[in-house]
Amino acid sequence: MCISFISRIAVYGLPIVLLGIVCLPFQGIAEEPPAGVFSPRPGEFLSADNPQVFDRNFADGFTIEIWLFLAGKADVQEDWVLFSKKGSYWAEIRSTGPSWGAQIDVYHKGPDGSSHLRGGFKSKKLNQWFHIALQNQGEASSVFFDGNERFGSGAEPNLGKLVRTGNPLIIGWRQRPDNSPQEMWIDQVRVSRTLRYPGKPSRPLLVDKETLALWNFDEGLGARRYAEASGKRYTLNRHSPLAVDKKEKLTTVWAEIKKNE
Repeated sequence: MCISFISRIAVYGLPIVLLGIVCLPFQGIAEEPPAGVFSPRPGEFLSADNPQVFDRNFADGFTIEIWLFLAGKADVQEDWVLFSKKGSYWAEIRSTGPSWGAQIDVYHKGPDGSSHLRGGFKSKKLNQWFHIALQNQGEASSVFFDGNERFGSGAEPNLGKLVRTGNPLIIGWRQRPDNSPQEMWIDQVRVSRTLRYPGKPSRPLLVDKETLALWNFDEGLGARRYAEASGKRYTLNRHSPLAVDKKEKLTTVWAEIKKNE
């Protein structure tokens, strides 16, 4: 009986299996989330302790970068904030399944007032890891996708330096309220006191003397807090609309996000 069953699988099932393997790249089938990632549920986000350090105008520049994976099937709409310090910078993804668009906003303030820079790009990459970085030095801001520049402001006269705010640093905010089958997994986020790109991004990202903060998310999917890897204690705290934070941090952080919209 067992031999007969195996024989039938070999004769009739093998072509189907081979066809399935060939079609995998075209169907957008997501793999399972690996260990050591953060994946926000609807309405969830992370915020960092001591947020005032994450929009400083360092002499050698500023870089915030992220490794992420968009997992899901085609024709699914989702919105995620990758990282944000409202009033300073904001990076988000809007996914429609077979393609998605990234939008990045950067705010400068000079002698002639405030300047709002906005840029974006589209990609059809799904079910694979990719890298986005935002850099700023002086009056120039640039965005990089997998280490290649997609847009930048250049050093425009009177553009001014990056605006500093008291708003929280937010990572991985899933904005849509419904629980769609598409997911985003964040593997690493690094903030640096220097410019890192253009160039091929390393994986994994490592701590060096220019690292201001690095989060590896080794605690896994369900953690309430994520430690900073270089020892500076910039802990990331999970906030969820499904549970009230005992210290009322959720209410405070949410107010900071929503103010002046």
